[in-house]
Amino acid sequence: MNATTVQTRFRATDLHDAFDRSVIDGTVILVNDQTGDVLVDDGALRDSRRVLASRAAATGRATILYSLESGVRALNAPGGPKASLPTGVGDGTAPTVVIDRLRDHLLRSSTPYHLQLDWTDHLLPADQLATANGDIARIVEQLADIATNPDIRKGGHVVALLSRGSALGQQVAGLPGFAVLTFGLPRPAERRAAIELMQQSERRPLVLAPDFTSDAAARATGALRVIDVSVMREHTSAEHPLTPAIVREGAQREFERALQGIARVDTTQVIIGRDLVGLAQLRLMLEDYALDPDVPLRLAFVGPPGTGKSFSARAVATWLGIVLLIPETLEEMWVGSSQRNGVRYRDTATSLAPSLTLFDDQNNTLTADRQRGGLGDANGISSSLTGLFLDMFADPATPPGLHVIIASNFARQLDPAMKSRVKCVAFLPPDVDELASQIEATARIRSWDLEPGVALQALIEHPRRLTSRDAVTVLAAARTRTLRAQRSEITSNDLVDALVDYNPGIDAAVERQTLEALEATTFTSHLPWMAARHFGEAATQPPSYLRDFVQTDGSLDRDRVTERINELEYQRAR
Repeated sequence: MNATTVQTRFRATDLHDAFDRSVIDGTVILVNDQTGDVLVDDGALRDSRRVLASRAAATGRATILYSLESGVRALNAPGGPKASLPTGVGDGTAPTVVIDRLRDHLLRSSTPYHLQLDWTDHLLPADQLATANGDIARIVEQLADIATNPDIRKGGHVVALLSRGSALGQQVAGLPGFAVLTFGLPRPAERRAAIELMQQSERRPLVLAPDFTSDAAARATGALRVIDVSVMREHTSAEHPLTPAIVREGAQREFERALQGIARVDTTQVIIGRDLVGLAQLRLMLEDYALDPDVPLRLAFVGPPGTGKSFSARAVATWLGIVLLIPETLEEMWVGSSQRNGVRYRDTATSLAPSLTLFDDQNNTLTADRQRGGLGDANGISSSLTGLFLDMFADPATPPGLHVIIASNFARQLDPAMKSRVKCVAFLPPDVDELASQIEATARIRSWDLEPGVALQALIEHPRRLTSRDAVTVLAAARTRTLRAQRSEITSNDLVDALVDYNPGIDAAVERQTLEALEATTFTSHLPWMAARHFGEAATQPPSYLRDFVQTDGSLDRDRVTERINELEYQRAR
């Protein structure tokens, strides 16, 4: 039987199946377990050695373990047969000699054994297998002999190789008579079962925070091994339960280690309703997601600069309780290097899910229209990476926890293939009420003393078309005036003076970006005023500057929107 690779789900079950197949056909089990994790097995948490030993005991086989750390020893499972060990093997015995004596011990035995060779990757370094010589070449020959020896098979012996540090190369995995299991991190079902076992532990139970259910914990711990959660368990109690924040910090460390040099882990926490107000369209999308969390979020936040797109992406990550990843240095001079970075990012995000990836304008070449040429490149680097991520987001087998948000000021310049895979949502310059609420939220975040109601009063008295970012700038200027007057509370006069003094505003470029965002919006129900109607809020009418482009039922007059965009583009081109 040639080597086959199995992507595991409930990992102990796959070990059982591999063991049972080996009993029948005598194949050597090669376990590439680079996580060093414990597995859920028959209502207990066991490492792969104990899982195999337990299965061996259930079939009447005693287990002998050989590892560099402990030499040759019996690994007796409770209630199973006891192993006898070969003589003449000590701590200083060369591995080639030990393997020969273990093989001879099995051949002389009248009862079947299970033999484990652990840390095999230390004996057979993958980077040296291609030109193997000396002891390395001899060990490969010994393993090939064991895998094809008919007397080993007739004796009913089961042999397993365990590789922990790195996956063994094809020089071993490709030998006749080997079956390969490749272990990654556990899937959600196994994580949930492990967490429930820890909660039921009599010695040291896992204590979860209120409302942090085992299902939620299983989703949140996607980047962690079961053994990592078990270590966290040792520090939990009723007074100090395991919280989503603690899990998120652990996941952040894993992502930072795995993605060093190509992506940044953003740790900013943004609470919807406290730090972020308004944006009914965002809250509606999250409400829809909560109804079907198995469908990963695929969103494009489009609109002018300063309307809260990146800030909202941080709020989504906080709401989901997952890590926010921002790819920053995927692109290099050569296509091959960029492709390798992209594959590394994809594989890491997939294996450590859940996470949220944010593509913003710093890496817009990954999402720009490859046919327009404006933001693309001539050497195919961006097209290569875009294709990689298009496949990643379109794959129906993508884990449910692999979320993505594209934040772009240029809705019309998004790659059409990318746009077809996401829901486009417009982020617009706020109307007066929403702008006032955002000023008040910013004051709360920064612990600035703002006189109640003055934000709305100032904006009504001196109406200005501002973005959310403009509003933050104006508030900071008002704060400066307050400090100059040696006062602590920001008053209406401070805000009015700052508004009058503020020069920028919404220009033709911002108007065009706003209309492009509306034009790209995927669902009418996600238009800000339509989402506000869903929640029964006050802002159920479009902003005054957009009323010429909205029909009486709240839907867009798309012909008028397109006509105005074309007018603005013509004016810019002149």
